Amino acid sequence: MAKNKEREIEKLRDEIRRHDELYYVANAPEIADREYDQLLETLQKLEEAHPELITPDSPTQRVGGRPAEGFPEVVLTRQMLSLDNSLTSTSCVPSMIVAVASLKGAHSNTLPN
Repeated sequence: MAKNKEREIEKLRDEIRRHDELYYVANAPEIADREYDQLLETLQKLEEAHPELITPDSPTQRVGGRPAEGFPEVVLTRQMLSLDNSLTSTSCVPSMIVAVASLKGAHSNTLPN
């Protein structure tokens, strides 16, 4: 059983890494963002159920990957905000509205519902 889970987890990691390369480096994604999120969520659940199988190189244990070439370095003057998982509407959308409103100097209750 443990060997089967180990193989399943490694296969999923390889699939996620492949999609990372296609999306971030080749600029040629093959799946929708939601499908990618589902792969990552599945991996997270498997690793939570089997923490002994978590490895430092797992897609769940790192931020980002190899950057695409050809972009100049940019120094940000303001903190860059992240959407994290943009499809989690219960937490992301209200938080983003408040963040945008605060950057514009508005109050969140002045934004349309």
